[in-house]
Amino acid sequence: MMKQCFLFVALFLLGSPAIAQVIVDTTFNRVIRIEGEVYSSNKGMDMNLESVGGFSPGTPLRFGSPDSRIIFISPEKELLMAIPNEDMSGYTTVPIRSKYNTRPGKILSYIAFVKFLEGRDWLVLGDSVQLEVGKEEFPLSEDHVFFIRYQLQGDSLPVNKRLSHQGQQVLFSKQGIFQVDDQPAPIDSTYGHQLFYYDALKPASTLIHSIRLIFPDERRLRAEVAGIIRYLGIAYPKEEKIRAIQNYLFEVYGTPEKENLQEWLKRHFNL
Repeated sequence: MMKQCFLFVALFLLGSPAIAQVIVDTTFNRVIRIEGEVYSSNKGMDMNLESVGGFSPGTPLRFGSPDSRIIFISPEKELLMAIPNEDMSGYTTVPIRSKYNTRPGKILSYIAFVKFLEGRDWLVLGDSVQLEVGKEEFPLSEDHVFFIRYQLQGDSLPVNKRLSHQGQQVLFSKQGIFQVDDQPAPIDSTYGHQLFYYDALKPASTLIHSIRLIFPDERRLRAEVAGIIRYLGIAYPKEEKIRAIQNYLFEVYGTPEKENLQEWLKRHFNL
């Protein structure tokens, strides 16, 4: 009798739309992000994958431009990227396995700061990040501060934005940096960003390095990460999920600071 009841419940669940959808979805490549235009070309018809959300393995894809690409999770739980061939006649699928490195959170010296910023697209999660600096090399006070200098399109004079700090923690915030005359400055209209350390007692400014801060669309980013977590599934190991998210961020956006990433994942996804 118990076996019959179990069989009935199982058949009922399999027949329900929610469960059936989950079963079907496991055979799909689930789309996380599309850049440019990518279409699935099947049976002589083009369908924009942006509106579909997934496609079966082996489905022919057509790319709208050479720099178009699509990032998706395969039925085997791999994070993959498809990019068009040079002649646009087909495409190549490659795994996203970036050499991801958050680097240590504390900057002890000038050289360490230069290496931290060199060639780095610094992804800032949650619109702000704090970075600890060593007191011997970079004492902070009212007379010793960091500031960012950049140009605003259409203006001849540079913008200098002093960075606030608490103890030896320096705050890099979207609102604090990209605000001019109490009005938000569109980040895309700024260029030539440089980080300086200023000693008012000398007085002297020391250029640390050029700096490239990436402030993403938080709503879109959280939706993309939520999709990665959802499509990898509940049973997927936590550390592997975090690694997949790290690789995705590095590939698409940039490299966040270690503590910033940990706090953001904990706050929004309990990871």
